[in-house]
Amino acid sequence: MRQPSISVIVPVFNTAKYLDECITSILTQTYSDFELLLVDDGSTDGSGQICDNYAKNDSRVTVFHQSNKGPGAARNAGLENSAGEWITFVDADDRVKENYLLNLFSHVSGAFDMVVSYSEIYQNDKVVTESYPSKIVDDHNFQTIFTENEMSWHTSPWGKLYRNSLIKKIGLSFFEDMYIGEDAMFVFSYMLKARSFYISSDTDYCYNCGLENTLTKRIYSLDSERISHDRIRDIVREMIERKGITDGTALRKLQWLEAYYIRRVLNSLYYNSGIESERRVSEIKSMDLTPYVNYKDGYSLREHLFIFLLKHGQYRLYDFFRCRIAAIKTKN
Repeated sequence: MRQPSISVIVPVFNTAKYLDECITSILTQTYSDFELLLVDDGSTDGSGQICDNYAKNDSRVTVFHQSNKGPGAARNAGLENSAGEWITFVDADDRVKENYLLNLFSHVSGAFDMVVSYSEIYQNDKVVTESYPSKIVDDHNFQTIFTENEMSWHTSPWGKLYRNSLIKKIGLSFFEDMYIGEDAMFVFSYMLKARSFYISSDTDYCYNCGLENTLTKRIYSLDSERISHDRIRDIVREMIERKGITDGTALRKLQWLEAYYIRRVLNSLYYNSGIESERRVSEIKSMDLTPYVNYKDGYSLREHLFIFLLKHGQYRLYDFFRCRIAAIKTKN
């Protein structure tokens, strides 16, 4: 059986509203040497049937159905069944321009283990086209992906090509016990193993930002948020050490990433019911809050007050104010 050049993996869960547009945008690519793996993650809105209908009419499409396990598990199912030399991901509520695969593949060479591109961001009636410089990246200029290419938050798996043989060689997969941050873990773990990669200024991925029920806006259980925080903290610090990142701007960008996940843990303490005050204070004391309290850009005046309290060890006072504000928000 002939190996396709690219395996396109789409995790699908209750996205019937967007799915036809997504799948059609892939099947009408100007580059045709690919397989499309649709992984229905226990959808209940007819998304699975939509996938099956496409598979009946196009031999490039294969559908897998599984009980709901989350996007990481769905992507893993795609990886396990992929035959392509290269892997790319598309989210089921997004779409790609007709030259998405062609442009990605045009940058492939024997030296590169990865190709990165950017997107057009669609939010309501606004469209923002990302603009970042193209470059070849290796250990000599690795930290410039943070100073020049904003890779501290471009951590989604889509918009990128990954060498399938390297994924299998290092045994890389998505953490299935993470509900936020599993994308960054996959992308950063892969980058740490890649010999070199190419960053393209192409913007052929169309990202629907701000959709209802977006995963990044949800607060998960304390245990889940702690798992995400701990793993992101560890991968960030490993990257700094192994890649010798010393540039102040790059370090600040990575500090922001750590601060984001610390903030999520703190929020989970006050927006999950049943967590007693003593445990909240104990959890706060157990964390290294340094990246959060030292990163101040974009914080509100109220959050600056919270940070002041944390920085000066006023944990119970912090807990008191956070409880009152959470109660007001919950009531409203």
